[in-house]
Amino acid sequence: YVTGRSPLDAAIALLPLPLVLLPTARTAPRLAQRIGFRRTAPVGLGIMAGGFLVLSQLRVDTPYWFFVIGLALFGLGMGLAGTPSTTAITESLPMSKQGVASAVNDTARELGSAVGIAILGSILNQTYRDGMADVVATLPAQVQERALSSVAFTSAPQLQQLGERGQPLIDAAFRAFTDGVGATMLTAAGLLAVAAVVVFVVAPRPGTADEALRTVA
Repeated sequence: YVTGRSPLDAAIALLPLPLVLLPTARTAPRLAQRIGFRRTAPVGLGIMAGGFLVLSQLRVDTPYWFFVIGLALFGLGMGLAGTPSTTAITESLPMSKQGVASAVNDTARELGSAVGIAILGSILNQTYRDGMADVVATLPAQVQERALSSVAFTSAPQLQQLGERGQPLIDAAFRAFTDGVGATMLTAAGLLAVAAVVVFVVAPRPGTADEALRTVA
């Protein structure tokens, strides 16, 4: 909505993420085997935090190449941290307990996704609503609630028909939404930085988790 892209254009704009993530994820286990999971995962989490830090600086007029840098860093970090972490979990138990290891891995991923969406989504929504509160204060209650519910209201035909009179409202919505994205990405970057430190501190030393990674090609 902010950049005026169609759904297909938006999907194409996200392609740098998998283009970086997929090859990195394939090679990350071998890298972890060489230098150790205790180094690989925290570095990956740190790079992910850097990617979110870049994305937290997005504004309405930010050029696309800046967005690509954030996506590429995020994909690189996810690839470095993701597959070695999964391997470390599944290989930490014997073959007879692989079902348990796989369940723990899946549960952690699903729980993390649910909690992350809830927390970060709430930050985005609240920041957006706070940024729009004064702008819509004089509008009818029904219009206010629609404007506060989502930036998608900026594409409503009724608003577009207002022409120049509706443009200040649209501009305010775009600013409020990008501010919300910035706050969300900044929070995510902080959480990832903390996670990187925790993993580095609590991860097994070489000779324990690394033994599990030696079986990965």
